Order: sequence, then structure tokens, then C-alpha cells
Amino acid sequence: MTTLRETIASSGAMGLNDPRTDAVRLAQILLRSAGHEILADGEYGEKTAQAVMAFKAAHGLPANGNIGLQTATLLDAIVPAATPTPPLASVKTAAQW
Repeated sequence: MTTLRETIASSGAMGLNDPRTDAVRLAQILLRSAGHEILADGEYGEKTAQAVMAFKAAHGLPANGNIGLQTATLLDAIVPAATPTPPLASVKTAAQW
């Protein structure tokens, strides 16, 4: 899976009305993991821009609505903390039931 930082590094900063729906959706999912109540619909609209501004302000970055390398790096770092993977031993097979 490509990280948000890798996407930004290869194709530039992301901002309002960005057409890269998959990358926008990833950013929205990461913002949701950080506690921002937005839809992960792949559309970089005003609500996504506002969530980005709030996220950046909370992390000491200039509070504009764009996602550059620093913001993408911070957002990518949220994933391990927000989505723990259950250990394989907790999954029972049909034979164990």
C-alpha cells in the first residue's frame, strides 16, 4: 500500500478540489483516525480542508488547507496507533469451535 507521503512526494501537494480521489480518500481516513469527523468520500472539499487546517494547527504547522510532505508524514504516523492488528492467535478456525 502506498503511503500518503509517497503520493505527495511523487505528485505534489494536495489541496481543495484535488482530483486524486484515492489519495484524498486515504487522507480523509487518516484524518478520521486523528479524530476529525469527515466523510472518506474521495472529494477534497471545504470540510476536508477545514479538518486539514485543524490537524495542522494542532501539530504546529501553518494552518492552511493543503497537505504537503510534513502533514502527510504526520498523518501516516497515525495509522499504527489508530488501527491495531489483532494477533493471529485470537482467530479460531472452524475446527477449533
